[in-house]
Amino acid sequence: MIVLSLFAILSGIVSMGITMNHLQKTLVEKQDENMMQLAGVTDRNISNILRSGLADLRYSIRQAGIFQAEQIWRETGNAQELSGNLSSMLGRIGDSFIGVIAMNKGRVIAASDENYGYSYYDADRFVNNEAGLDLDYVTRFQGGRALTTLAIVVPNVSKDISYAAMFDMRELYRRLSDTSVEGGKKVLLLCQEYNLLIHEPGDYQEAETMTPTFRREAEYPEIRILKEREKNHRLGADSFEGKDQNGNDILNRMAVLPSSVNRNGIFAVAVIDSYESTIHPINAAVFRVGASLFLTLFGIGLIIFIFVHLNRAEIRQKQEIELLTLKQKETQELMERTQELAHNQRLTIIGTMTASIAHEFNNLLTPIMGYSIMTLDKLPPEDTESYDNVIEIYEAARKAKAIISRLSLLSRKTAPAEIQSCEPDRIASNSLASAKPMKPANVETTLDLNCEEMKIRANEIELNQLLLNLIINSFHAIGDMEGGRVTVGTRPAAGGVEFYVRDNGPGIPKKDLPRIYDPFFTTKESGKGTGLGLAIAAQVVQNHNGKISIDTEEGKGCCFTVFIPEEKK
Repeated sequence: MIVLSLFAILSGIVSMGITMNHLQKTLVEKQDENMMQLAGVTDRNISNILRSGLADLRYSIRQAGIFQAEQIWRETGNAQELSGNLSSMLGRIGDSFIGVIAMNKGRVIAASDENYGYSYYDADRFVNNEAGLDLDYVTRFQGGRALTTLAIVVPNVSKDISYAAMFDMRELYRRLSDTSVEGGKKVLLLCQEYNLLIHEPGDYQEAETMTPTFRREAEYPEIRILKEREKNHRLGADSFEGKDQNGNDILNRMAVLPSSVNRNGIFAVAVIDSYESTIHPINAAVFRVGASLFLTLFGIGLIIFIFVHLNRAEIRQKQEIELLTLKQKETQELMERTQELAHNQRLTIIGTMTASIAHEFNNLLTPIMGYSIMTLDKLPPEDTESYDNVIEIYEAARKAKAIISRLSLLSRKTAPAEIQSCEPDRIASNSLASAKPMKPANVETTLDLNCEEMKIRANEIELNQLLLNLIINSFHAIGDMEGGRVTVGTRPAAGGVEFYVRDNGPGIPKKDLPRIYDPFFTTKESGKGTGLGLAIAAQVVQNHNGKISIDTEEGKGCCFTVFIPEEKK
């Protein structure tokens, strides 16, 4: 098994090597094809520039004034007007030229810029090439500095005078580079006829024109390769070693298009690109693939190792988790039962305390109610004011006694309910009136009564206390907020009557809504609430076979609605 695995791995490595070698060969061929296409584009651009320059030169020579200037020179020997015409001619033939000269029998007689001197390498020889161009060397010098350049010549325009336009070789190279060369590639131009080479120097910052003595072949091996291919008229690509901008050795690739097979017929065109820029991605890809393969195999082995050796630990861990989950569930159930038992114990204690307090309050309220009745019997009939005051004392004591009975009902559910026919509007009005003493100064209260002709069967005291609790809760919710509003109202509903208490307070958070009717649950500060108000309200509604609902949103207030069935006629 191990032998088969090793054989499969070795076979994969060999196959990958063959594939990468084929890919490398294909990419190099594609690179050569691309460079040859760029050389063809450069060749066409050179041809267009030369032909355009020749056409512009011939056209400019035929312009009015040039022949008159020639005649003045023949008669007087003064070439000043002819030089002025040449200067105008230079402005018309484009940026690729740096000067125009007029010649008579190999001697310069006028120039577009008379600040320079001019001479030929071979004044008696012109190149009559397939492109229809006559070319020659012209050297322009001034103050010990000389510039040798190539010139387009129009010979014997007026029998004895020829004209030549001198190329700006750096500008020519720049135009070719801007329009033809891309992606870090470089171009070389070689005119074998005149041993003229145009290329970028070692720092690749500007074009350089070389004189017929080729001193740079040792420094630039690409020059030697270009000369050999141009001499032998051999189209193709070669590799050579060179240096990058940092002086490091690199391998380059050069495609050559000889002048004998290109369009311009004067310059051999070579395009150079970094061979390593093509090969490096392949080598990097091979390295990454090999590293990925190694990491993959290592990872698979590691996974198998982990799976085999940690399987038991994982099983034990699952068993421990299940055991902990079971214990946590049992602990949670125990805590819930303990909390429920503690809650029931608190209710029992409160019930016992309420019964004791109710008994004591009843003992206090009974003589108040008895003496109130006795006082009423002794009052003269004309003392109506005292009579009304005593009646208020009696009613207040009666209501207090009813509240004590309701607290006993909440805790022990033993007090009987006093059901009677009631007017909903009067209950709502009395409840709001009872809450007036507790109303903050910043709160405005409003009554909205709409059940004047309706009656319900209910315990009026319980409903009064229910609404009073809701109103006081609204007062507490609004607190010190300016512009507080509380509305208490009634409205008919299907099969009964709805009481509602609405405020513009902060509302109740959604997380608290499920618990608001639980006994002892309160969101008020310690000492400001017992948590019994809504619990009592919910029980009162239940005793009347009604419903209680809430409509609230944080920051937008709260509205409690209590539905009580209508009295059947």
